[in-house]
Amino acid sequence: MRVHLDDSAWPIVRISLGELSVDAFDAFARWYQAALARARDEGVSIISVADALGPPPSPELVRHMARWVHTLSEDDHRRCSLSIVIIDNALVRRALTALNWFRRPITPQIVVEDADAAFAAIVAHAEENGSVPPAFIEGFSLHAATRVMAS
Repeated sequence: MRVHLDDSAWPIVRISLGELSVDAFDAFARWYQAALARARDEGVSIISVADALGPPPSPELVRHMARWVHTLSEDDHRRCSLSIVIIDNALVRRALTALNWFRRPITPQIVVEDADAAFAAIVAHAEENGSVPPAFIEGFSLHAATRVMAS
């Protein structure tokens, strides 16, 4: 399955991971590093929203992902002001949350159960930092309209 990458609400980037393979993760990694370079050039920080709604990655892929994360510089990590991971599997969500308590990632990471919780986390982050990006307001309005239409 391909990874879906969306920067239409820049500086909020959305990543839909689905069923990951090493090749799909590598495509994501290249795109994400380009997004970090763009953020650096523009002097902004990104907010990353990734959904991992597919099955958990294989141990091989987890090792591959960890190796890539360790290649990022401290500036790369700080260029992302918030990382939100949407995981619908409660057990996996709790495991990642617990792991974050121990490893204390450079980029603050919040693990949530659905898109509504992700949007709430973005709003809280924006309120704490004193601003709500205009692109977020557009994206949030679109999300709200989509939810109403789906009801």
